[in-house]
Amino acid sequence: MVNQPKVVAKPLVGSKPGVKTAGVWENLLASLSPAKVEQIGHGWSLKDGELFSPQTRFATLPLPGNYADGSYSVCVKLRQVAAKEKESFNLLLPVADRRVGFNLDGFPRDGYCTGLILVNGKRGKELPGVVVGKPIKDSQSHDLEVTVRLDGRNATITTTLDTRPLYTWTGPTAALSQHSGWATTEPAALALGTVAGG
Repeated sequence: MVNQPKVVAKPLVGSKPGVKTAGVWENLLASLSPAKVEQIGHGWSLKDGELFSPQTRFATLPLPGNYADGSYSVCVKLRQVAAKEKESFNLLLPVADRRVGFNLDGFPRDGYCTGLILVNGKRGKELPGVVVGKPIKDSQSHDLEVTVRLDGRNATITTTLDTRPLYTWTGPTAALSQHSGWATTEPAALALGTVAGG
Protein backbone atom coordinates (compact mmCIF):
# COMPACT_ATOMS: atom_id res chain seq x y z
CA MET A 1 0.00 0.00 0.00
CA VAL A 2 1.12 3.53 -0.57
CA ASN A 3 0.81 5.99 2.18
CA GLN A 4 0.09 9.44 0.81
CA PRO A 5 1.51 12.48 2.58
CA LYS A 6 -0.91 12.50 5.46
CA VAL A 7 -0.05 10.65 8.62
CA VAL A 8 -1.35 12.73 11.45
CA ALA A 9 -1.83 12.17 15.15
CA LYS A 10 -3.36 14.06 18.00
CA PRO A 11 -3.61 13.42 21.71
CA LEU A 12 -7.01 13.18 23.29
CA VAL A 13 -7.92 15.41 26.22
CA GLY A 14 -5.87 14.58 29.31
CA SER A 15 -3.27 12.53 27.49
CA LYS A 16 0.52 12.90 27.43
CA PRO A 17 1.71 11.34 24.18
CA GLY A 18 4.37 13.93 23.46
CA VAL A 19 2.32 16.06 21.05
CA LYS A 20 2.42 19.70 22.05
CA THR A 21 -1.13 20.90 21.37
CA ALA A 22 -4.05 18.79 22.58
CA GLY A 23 -6.78 18.25 20.03
CA VAL A 24 -4.77 19.48 17.02
CA TRP A 25 -3.68 17.13 14.25
CA GLU A 26 0.08 16.97 13.76
CA ASN A 27 1.55 15.77 10.45
CA LEU A 28 4.01 13.06 11.50
CA LEU A 29 5.58 12.90 8.03
CA ALA A 30 6.59 16.57 8.03
CA SER A 31 9.91 15.80 9.71
CA LEU A 32 10.76 12.89 7.41
CA SER A 33 12.96 13.23 4.32
CA PRO A 34 13.73 10.57 1.69
CA ALA A 35 17.17 10.10 3.28
CA LYS A 36 15.70 9.72 6.79
CA VAL A 37 13.10 7.18 5.58
CA GLU A 38 15.87 5.23 3.83
CA GLN A 39 17.89 5.25 7.06
CA ILE A 40 15.14 4.15 9.49
CA GLY A 41 12.47 2.61 7.25
CA HIS A 42 13.52 -1.02 6.71
CA GLY A 43 13.00 -0.64 2.97
CA TRP A 44 10.24 2.00 2.92
CA SER A 45 10.88 4.91 0.55
CA LEU A 46 9.59 8.46 0.26
CA LYS A 47 9.17 9.74 -3.32
CA ASP A 48 7.34 12.86 -4.44
CA GLY A 49 5.58 13.17 -1.08
CA GLU A 50 4.35 9.55 -0.97
CA LEU A 51 5.60 6.65 1.11
CA PHE A 52 6.01 3.33 -0.65
CA SER A 53 6.14 0.02 1.16
CA PRO A 54 8.89 -2.43 0.17
CA GLN A 55 8.61 -6.03 -1.03
CA THR A 56 9.87 -7.14 2.39
CA ARG A 57 7.71 -8.90 4.98
CA PHE A 58 7.39 -7.12 8.34
CA ALA A 59 8.87 -3.87 6.99
CA THR A 60 8.31 -1.10 9.53
CA LEU A 61 8.62 2.66 9.41
CA PRO A 62 8.71 4.22 12.90
CA LEU A 63 7.06 7.62 13.22
CA PRO A 64 8.28 10.47 15.45
CA GLY A 65 6.81 10.85 18.94
CA ASN A 66 6.14 8.98 22.14
CA TYR A 67 2.57 7.70 22.48
CA ALA A 68 2.84 5.15 25.31
CA ASP A 69 1.51 7.24 28.19
CA GLY A 70 -1.78 8.55 26.90
CA SER A 71 -4.78 8.34 24.63
CA TYR A 72 -4.38 9.42 21.01
CA SER A 73 -5.75 9.18 17.49
CA VAL A 74 -3.82 8.56 14.30
CA CYS A 75 -5.11 8.99 10.76
CA VAL A 76 -3.38 7.48 7.73
CA LYS A 77 -4.32 8.21 4.15
CA LEU A 78 -3.47 5.09 2.18
CA ARG A 79 -4.12 3.32 -1.08
CA GLN A 80 -3.40 -0.07 -2.51
CA VAL A 81 -1.32 0.26 -5.68
CA ALA A 82 -2.00 -3.28 -6.89
CA ALA A 83 -3.84 -6.16 -5.26
CA LYS A 84 -1.53 -8.96 -4.13
CA GLU A 85 -2.21 -12.38 -2.73
CA LYS A 86 -0.25 -11.82 0.47
CA GLU A 87 -0.67 -8.31 1.72
CA SER A 88 -1.69 -6.31 4.74
CA PHE A 89 -1.23 -2.84 6.13
CA ASN A 90 -0.37 -2.57 9.80
CA LEU A 91 -0.29 0.19 12.37
CA LEU A 92 1.88 -0.69 15.35
CA LEU A 93 0.23 0.96 18.34
CA PRO A 94 1.66 1.78 21.76
CA VAL A 95 -1.02 1.11 24.38
CA ALA A 96 0.17 2.10 27.88
CA ASP A 97 3.13 -0.19 28.62
CA ARG A 98 2.15 -2.58 25.80
CA ARG A 99 2.21 -2.58 22.03
CA VAL A 100 -0.21 -4.18 19.60
CA GLY A 101 -0.65 -4.25 15.86
CA PHE A 102 -3.78 -3.25 13.98
CA ASN A 103 -3.92 -5.31 10.80
CA LEU A 104 -5.94 -4.11 7.78
CA ASP A 105 -6.65 -6.71 5.07
CA GLY A 106 -4.53 -9.32 6.80
CA PHE A 107 -4.26 -13.09 7.06
CA PRO A 108 -5.07 -13.93 3.41
CA ARG A 109 -4.57 -17.68 3.81
CA ASP A 110 -7.30 -17.67 6.48
CA GLY A 111 -9.59 -15.53 4.30
CA TYR A 112 -8.89 -11.84 4.77
CA CYS A 113 -9.75 -10.19 8.06
CA THR A 114 -9.08 -6.93 9.87
CA GLY A 115 -8.39 -6.51 13.59
CA LEU A 116 -5.75 -6.56 16.30
CA ILE A 117 -2.73 -8.83 16.45
CA LEU A 118 -2.11 -10.17 19.23
CA VAL A 119 -4.75 -10.33 22.00
CA ASN A 120 -4.10 -13.02 24.60
CA GLY A 121 -1.68 -14.50 22.10
CA LYS A 122 -4.35 -14.83 19.38
CA ARG A 123 -4.80 -13.14 16.02
CA GLY A 124 -7.07 -12.93 13.01
CA LYS A 125 -10.19 -15.05 12.98
CA GLU A 126 -9.26 -16.52 16.36
CA LEU A 127 -10.50 -13.26 17.91
CA PRO A 128 -14.11 -12.19 18.31
CA GLY A 129 -15.20 -9.07 16.46
CA VAL A 130 -12.71 -9.14 13.60
CA VAL A 131 -13.92 -7.81 10.26
CA VAL A 132 -14.02 -10.71 7.80
CA GLY A 133 -13.23 -9.94 4.15
CA LYS A 134 -11.28 -7.10 2.52
CA PRO A 135 -12.41 -3.59 3.43
CA ILE A 136 -10.15 -2.14 0.70
CA LYS A 137 -11.07 -3.50 -2.73
CA ASP A 138 -9.84 -0.73 -5.03
CA SER A 139 -6.85 1.53 -5.70
CA GLN A 140 -8.51 4.72 -4.42
CA SER A 141 -7.23 6.69 -1.42
CA HIS A 142 -8.79 5.82 1.93
CA ASP A 143 -8.58 7.40 5.38
CA LEU A 144 -7.92 4.95 8.21
CA GLU A 145 -8.36 6.48 11.67
CA VAL A 146 -7.41 4.60 14.82
CA THR A 147 -8.10 5.88 18.33
CA VAL A 148 -6.48 4.42 21.44
CA ARG A 149 -8.24 5.48 24.63
CA LEU A 150 -6.80 4.48 28.00
CA ASP A 151 -8.98 3.98 31.07
CA GLY A 152 -6.88 2.80 33.99
CA ARG A 153 -5.72 -0.74 33.20
CA ASN A 154 -8.10 -1.03 30.28
CA ALA A 155 -8.10 0.38 26.77
CA THR A 156 -10.53 0.84 23.93
CA ILE A 157 -9.21 0.80 20.37
CA THR A 158 -11.62 2.01 17.72
CA THR A 159 -11.09 2.30 13.99
CA THR A 160 -12.91 3.93 11.12
CA LEU A 161 -12.33 3.64 7.38
CA ASP A 162 -13.44 6.70 5.41
CA THR A 163 -15.31 7.88 8.55
CA ARG A 164 -17.37 4.65 8.76
CA PRO A 165 -16.97 2.43 11.85
CA LEU A 166 -14.70 -0.52 11.07
CA TYR A 167 -13.51 -2.31 14.23
CA THR A 168 -13.59 -1.86 18.02
CA TRP A 169 -11.82 -3.69 20.83
CA THR A 170 -12.12 -3.09 24.59
CA GLY A 171 -10.25 -4.94 27.30
CA PRO A 172 -7.29 -5.02 29.66
CA THR A 173 -4.05 -3.64 28.27
CA ALA A 174 -2.29 -6.69 29.77
CA ALA A 175 -4.01 -8.83 27.09
CA LEU A 176 -2.17 -7.01 24.29
CA SER A 177 1.17 -8.01 22.81
CA GLN A 178 3.18 -7.50 19.66
CA HIS A 179 3.84 -10.19 17.07
CA SER A 180 7.58 -10.95 17.06
CA GLY A 181 7.84 -10.14 13.34
CA TRP A 182 7.07 -6.48 14.07
CA ALA A 183 9.51 -6.01 16.95
CA THR A 184 11.87 -3.64 15.15
CA THR A 185 10.85 -0.27 16.58
CA GLU A 186 10.81 1.39 20.00
CA PRO A 187 7.77 0.33 22.07
CA ALA A 188 6.50 3.91 22.57
CA ALA A 189 6.58 4.81 18.86
CA LEU A 190 3.80 4.50 16.34
CA ALA A 191 4.93 2.65 13.24
CA LEU A 192 3.63 1.75 9.80
CA GLY A 193 4.11 -1.79 8.57
CA THR A 194 3.38 -3.98 5.56
CA VAL A 195 3.96 -7.54 4.47
CA ALA A 196 4.05 -6.79 0.73
CA GLY A 197 5.14 -3.96 -1.54
CA GLY A 198 2.58 -1.64 -3.10
